[in-house]
Amino acid sequence: MRADDRREIEAIATAILGHLQTYPLAADSAAGVAQWWLGPPHDGASLHQVEQALEVLVARGVLRRLRLSDGGILYSQVLPTQQ
Repeated sequence: MRADDRREIEAIATAILGHLQTYPLAADSAAGVAQWWLGPPHDGASLHQVEQALEVLVARGVLRRLRLSDGGILYSQVLPTQQ
């Protein structure tokens, strides 16, 4: 991955964390995150970029991934009581 791509993924991850500061109980799919959680600087982010940022945050233990019975995936913040 190019350095520019890494910076963009980190910027998207930071925007996701910003959303979670305001809405700590938010949970959504990657498409929902792309549509509703990102501010104007990231309106043009691709779904792939958002998925990469979400996976970075899952790997860091900040987000959790919940697979639904229909195969969909929801992402939500790992709260202190969930650790």
